[in-house]
Amino acid sequence: SDDDLIGRCLRARVAADAATTEARAAFEALYGRHAAAVLAFLVGLHRGDQDAARDALQETFLRFYTALPSFQ
Repeated sequence: SDDDLIGRCLRARVAADAATTEARAAFEALYGRHAAAVLAFLVGLHRGDQDAARDALQETFLRFYTALPSFQ
């Protein structure tokens, strides 16, 4: 579930190097699960501008990742 993957990201970010692999895998799974839908939404929001939508997708997931510690 998404909650499980988010939990893994949070736990792994706090742990040492070995956990970095787990954090990356969990984040990549979340990205893979949701990126297409978020991108489709952003393409509409940016009126078909694929480049702007891809930039916004990158920013969206960057903000998501940096906000993970405050996720409840």
